[in-house]
This record gives sequence, C-alpha cells and structure tokens, in this order.
Amino acid sequence: MPLRESMPIQIGKNKHILSMKLVNVDTNDEMLLFERMGRNCHFNKEILTDDYIIYLRIHWGDIRNSDPVLDAEVYRNISGKNGKKIRYGSWHHTEKRYDQDSNSKIYLFRFKNLQLRLMSKISVAMGVGLDAILVKENK
Repeated sequence: MPLRESMPIQIGKNKHILSMKLVNVDTNDEMLLFERMGRNCHFNKEILTDDYIIYLRIHWGDIRNSDPVLDAEVYRNISGKNGKKIRYGSWHHTEKRYDQDSNSKIYLFRFKNLQLRLMSKISVAMGVGLDAILVKENK
C-alpha cells in the first residue's frame, strides 16, 4: 500500500495533517496511520483476530460531532489472505465518544470478541493566509 505522494490531508482552512496515530488506551500501543493517493482517509495496517482480518481507517469525509468517523472493513481470514468481505454491522462506523476511564474522547471499536479503545494523536501544520499590497515607491 503506497504512501500518499501529494499534499497531506487538509482539515480546516489553513491546517494540514502531517501524521496521525491511533493509540490503544488499554495497552498504550501506538499505530502510525498512512495515507493513500486520492483518498481522504488515514489507514491502519490490518489487524488479525480469530478468523478475521480487520482494516481500520479514519475517514475525514465523514465528520460527526466535530471528529472523523472510524470506518472498518472486515474479511474472513483464509490462509492469511483476504477472503469474503463481511457484511457491514454496527462496527462499520464508530464515532468518537467521551470515555470516563480515560477522561477523553475515544473510539470504542467492537467486533465479536475484539474490543479496542482508541485515542487519536494528530500532528498538524498550520499556515497563515496573508493578503498584501506591494507599492513601488518612485524616487
């Protein structure tokens, strides 16, 4: 899966995301997300669990309550390869919600026996828009 080769994802008028991570609140494991050319998402590498392969992505085109949605695609794991895609369930779209235990907004992703409490960490570059008038002084 190639990394994005064009401009980083823009959020807001003068903000660009430099990097994004998901942090497992329970284990403190960090997952560095990557971009794909032409997509408005940050992707995580696959998660293998039981007989399934799970692909998570932060979808910047689907904002709810001021935060992007965590999307998931799940496939049957057939000899380490993607098998049949599992029909979408409640786990397909996960919104960020306030979590009392961590005292922060997190994604609570649930699929069968897997439960992940994920916090997002974002590095952002902010630009400043300037309007200027150039005046040539005659001497």
